[in-house]
Amino acid sequence: MSMVTRDRRALAAAQTAFRARGYRHTPVDATAVLVAAGAVLAAICLWTADCSAETSPSPRVCAPEFEGTRRATVTVDGQVGVWFAAPVARCILADLEELPHVRVRVTLLEERLTLRDEQVERLRRAVGLAAEEAQTAADALETAVRLRREAEDSARVWWRSPVLWFAVGVVVSAGLVALTAYALSSVSGP
Repeated sequence: MSMVTRDRRALAAAQTAFRARGYRHTPVDATAVLVAAGAVLAAICLWTADCSAETSPSPRVCAPEFEGTRRATVTVDGQVGVWFAAPVARCILADLEELPHVRVRVTLLEERLTLRDEQVERLRRAVGLAAEEAQTAADALETAVRLRREAEDSARVWWRSPVLWFAVGVVVSAGLVALTAYALSSVSGP
């Protein structure tokens, strides 16, 4: 039997016992709290997934329409360098001009990811706290049921019976009356 099934059966038995005694209080269901907390965590995880769903641009070829020699290694005055065709060089320059904006975007996305990670961690802690509170509520319910049974059992023991103490009172009263009558008759004499 799984732990959830056992907990549900114990909870149902406790609720039945409470209702049979006339109580209408409904205890906290730990499973429902955990399911609700899990649903919230799943929703937040799906909500934060949009950050990873953003498509990053695939590497592109600068000036794909240019069909000539795209680059060549050249030596000028003893200095080795790379020569790019003019359309390719313009594309590279445009990419270099866009680079600061890309860096800012990457920084913002990293900050967003950090914030989402912190948010997920807070939600995990909240789920943990909810689970602890649900367990505490279940333990309190179990303790209350046990104490109630003990109180009912101790109220039914024979030495607490009102009939017994009434009978003891009658016997003691009769004994006191008889003792008083005997004492008065011995004092007054024949």
